[in-house]
Amino acid sequence: MNDLPMPLFSSSRAIDLTHVITENMPIWKESHRFSIKQTHFPDVDGYALHHLIFRKAGVGTHFDSAAHFFPGKRWVHEYPIAELISPAAVINVIQQAERNIDYQITRQDIINWEKTHG
Repeated sequence: MNDLPMPLFSSSRAIDLTHVITENMPIWKESHRFSIKQTHFPDVDGYALHHLIFRKAGVGTHFDSAAHFFPGKRWVHEYPIAELISPAAVINVIQQAERNIDYQITRQDIINWEKTHG
C-alpha cells in the first residue's frame, strides 16, 4: 500500500470491491437481469460505447474509462485501486434505510456525524 496517493491512518485499509460488469454478474435480488451490446468501437468510431439495457437493475456504481475514447487505454477494471482512493467517512444510516428503502442521507445526518467524530 506504499503506492497510495495520500497517507492513510495506520488502522485504515483499502478493499477493492469493484466487479467487471457482465450480463452474468451478481445482482440485487429484486433486480432484473440486464444486457450489454457494444455499438461503437474505438478502431472504427474513435470511441467505445456499450448499450446497457437496465430494467430495475441494481448493479453497482459507474465511472467512465479512457478506453471509451482512446484505443489501447485502460478499462475501468484495469485501474489499480491506489488510483481510485481518497479520504472518506462511513456515516451509518442503516436504521433510517431499514425504515425507508429509498432513504437518502441528509445534511443533518452529516452534522450529527461531525458532532460525534469531528
